[in-house]
Amino acid sequence: MATARLRDFLGELGKLGKLRKLRELGELRELRELRELRELRKLRELRELRELRKLRKLRELGKLRELGELRELRELGELVLSKKWDDLFLEVP
Repeated sequence: MATARLRDFLGELGKLGKLRKLRELGELRELRELRELRELRKLRELRELRELRKLRKLRELGKLRELGELRELRELGELVLSKKWDDLFLEVP
């Protein structure tokens, strides 16, 4: 009778051990999924940073273009103010 109880007790311990292992495996899966989500989030953030850099570069190029146009307008204004009409009409692009 004692051996039957001991066998049952050991069987229950074995079940508990299996359950514990299963729970640990589930936790490991969850940890892996969290890591994957973090990695995906980092990749998305990197992509967004690249897009922001591209936008900044485009903005800078736009500013440079505007500065060039302002310079051209200023030069035209100087020609008009200096009344070099001949130069103005001869230099039409």
